[in-house]
Amino acid sequence: MAPPIFAKKNSSNGEPVKIKIGQWFLYLMKLIAPLKFLRGTVFDPFGYSDERKTERKLIKDYEIMILDIMQKLKKENYETACEIAKMPEKIRGFGHVKKNNLNIAKNLEANLIAKL
Repeated sequence: MAPPIFAKKNSSNGEPVKIKIGQWFLYLMKLIAPLKFLRGTVFDPFGYSDERKTERKLIKDYEIMILDIMQKLKKENYETACEIAKMPEKIRGFGHVKKNNLNIAKNLEANLIAKL
């Protein structure tokens, strides 16, 4: 794991370095698991992180983009529209990995939208 709070940064590229966490962490996870109902509420302690804010923005942007694509949809551009609609599948990972995948997906998305 490379939790943003505890992970040290790699001196060459500035990315977090993974750390090894012992078995005790599983007990901690079991203790906090019942608090899942807090996700997405104002009491979600992780909901204020930049990554979570970005995820919420991506959802809103995606909904707007799909509505826009639906208005432009024709038989000739159906395949391109499907490729654009699948774009969230390319945004995987956590932290810096997800950020890199997001940048790649956004570049590809821009090219596909121009093609549409």
